[in-house]
Amino acid sequence: TLAIIVAFICVGMFVFLIHHMTEWIKVGNVISTITKETLSSIEDKKRTDDPEEDFSLDNKNTIEIKSRHEGYIQDISLEEMIDFAEKKQIVIAFNKDQGDYVDVDTPLLTVSSAGPSVHQDEILKYITFNTDHESKNDIEFGIQKIAEIALRGIAPGKNDPETAIACIEHLAQILTKIGKSHSPSPYHRDRKNQVRIVLPKPTFTDYLYESFYQNRHYGKE
Repeated sequence: TLAIIVAFICVGMFVFLIHHMTEWIKVGNVISTITKETLSSIEDKKRTDDPEEDFSLDNKNTIEIKSRHEGYIQDISLEEMIDFAEKKQIVIAFNKDQGDYVDVDTPLLTVSSAGPSVHQDEILKYITFNTDHESKNDIEFGIQKIAEIALRGIAPGKNDPETAIACIEHLAQILTKIGKSHSPSPYHRDRKNQVRIVLPKPTFTDYLYESFYQNRHYGKE
């Protein structure tokens, strides 16, 4: 009797799993998931400070820090890094943006210091690497994935314009969010309004281009 009950439970769980998996892999759900992650990344990176345009790195007292890992830059602990840079009176300039792929010995950072040199490990600990490219914390990659789904939708062999239209609508939602909260400034300042981190970032035009250039090119065919 117990074996029969366990068997029924297992069958029920298997049916639930199959149903859940079929729902999860639906194109509409995949697009919605990527959009939510991308919108969350935009909100996390939202800034209220004003751009600073007149800053230049002191090239006389700089050191170059190379990557010790290979993979994608998944996360940068900016707030902690700014506090550290303020404490050590240094300025850290990134040569790569979050989401970029780096190899071992790829030039990653340029550090300008007016005082004693800082050990590389003290700075690198604020950067997380991952072998897989994820849309979490990477706005451009989220846009790229949705654009690729739209591109498959308009492929001659598939001919699924509804999927392409859904992707365009979600891309419009993401671009609207970026337009409302995007700051073009690569500069991040400490509590005394001193620039501590220089992190390159795409412009709104870059995001717009990434969203539609492939579909515009192949869609006209």
